[in-house]
Amino acid sequence: MKFLYNKKIIATAVSFIAAVSMLSVSVIASPIYKDVPVTHWAHQFISVVADRGLMLGDTSANFRPDEMLDKFETSKILARSAGFKYENISAQEQEYYDACYEKNKIFLNQYNSRFTRWNPSADREIAFLLEKEILIASDLNQFVIIGNNNTEQIRALSRGEAAVFITKLLGRAAQALEYTTTNLFADDAAIPAVAKPYVYYLRSINIINGDANDNFNANGAVTRAVMATMLARALDILAIPPFASPGSNAGVSMVSTVTGTIDAYYSNLNAVQILTGTNEKKIYRISTGGSVHIDGFLRTGNDLREGMAVIAVLNNDEIIDIRAQGATSQSSATPPANTTVLDGTVSSIGQDGTTRTINIEIKTVNPRDNTIVADIRSYTLAQGCKITRSNKEILFSEIVRGDIVTAKVSGDTTYELAFEDRVLILKDARLKEKRYNE
Repeated sequence: MKFLYNKKIIATAVSFIAAVSMLSVSVIASPIYKDVPVTHWAHQFISVVADRGLMLGDTSANFRPDEMLDKFETSKILARSAGFKYENISAQEQEYYDACYEKNKIFLNQYNSRFTRWNPSADREIAFLLEKEILIASDLNQFVIIGNNNTEQIRALSRGEAAVFITKLLGRAAQALEYTTTNLFADDAAIPAVAKPYVYYLRSINIINGDANDNFNANGAVTRAVMATMLARALDILAIPPFASPGSNAGVSMVSTVTGTIDAYYSNLNAVQILTGTNEKKIYRISTGGSVHIDGFLRTGNDLREGMAVIAVLNNDEIIDIRAQGATSQSSATPPANTTVLDGTVSSIGQDGTTRTINIEIKTVNPRDNTIVADIRSYTLAQGCKITRSNKEILFSEIVRGDIVTAKVSGDTTYELAFEDRVLILKDARLKEKRYNE
């Protein structure tokens, strides 16, 4: 049996090649993630994308490899991979980002108005991807879906959808739509027709493969480990030297990640000494133009303090990006620009001295069988974290297990917690029950 797909030339403005001019799989470092040991099947691929800033672990040194990706987080990963920047943005780049957003703002606002669980923190990245034609308008219909009892649910990214997005990210949509093959997966009939050209094209260049029974499982949920694998293999296909301008002959850079705590900062050298989990100490200079973030805020090296948890990305043993946590001098908890908004229910809260923590249960719909998968995530409250219920400020001690919460988070820190009114929720539930019985 032979498949031949109609030719369709899709114009793309994908800047992925330019973006990955900074990303190479030539050198595979070994970042320390507590939940990704060297024996983990995706360790090599996670190292590649984490070292290059496409997908990072948190400051607690966890990558969460088995966590399912929703479309909002996927959009941020794809945008970063396509060249979207959060720091050191030129005037020309900012103008382009703003133009993308303004062009799609009305369209995105319609989704914000329609769905209470729509995550507006990803709107600018989504607008960027729409302009690049990595996403198309119809893709947005699957970010939030209406489930049982007319409730909104966040839908996880499926393997079939991921194949489409990765192909477009590579700028290979036209090649995929022209691709012909007889080498079909055993479950070919279950692969959505719209995804088949992209699935088989990626198989032909070894970015995806089947399971032990040669099934692709197109409707299976994509985890962070699976996404890391696909991205790393995509970089390997392009094989572009890191940190080189497109077309340059720059040599291969040695990119790696170091995780630990700050032991000392030397202002005269603009250098930091990091103590790793194996009690090794080493001094690293922060390169000119290197970025410093503390608790999600853009800072300078002079703001780094002893004892802060830190993740540093190195290029040829110089720090190009350092992210620390643990500042105590901040008087406000203004969320950083790259916060994520999530909805869930309170699983538990805790307090150890001045450190307050909250565990939030997040429910995601598995696209394979529409079952709901629960995942409990832990967050530390930033100093000055705003806590409200029905827009009125409340105390941390007033939070109750089972509360429905909307949280603004960055990494493993939350900057704002907004709780729904329990009385209104109860009234709404009773009203729905009454209508059902009638």
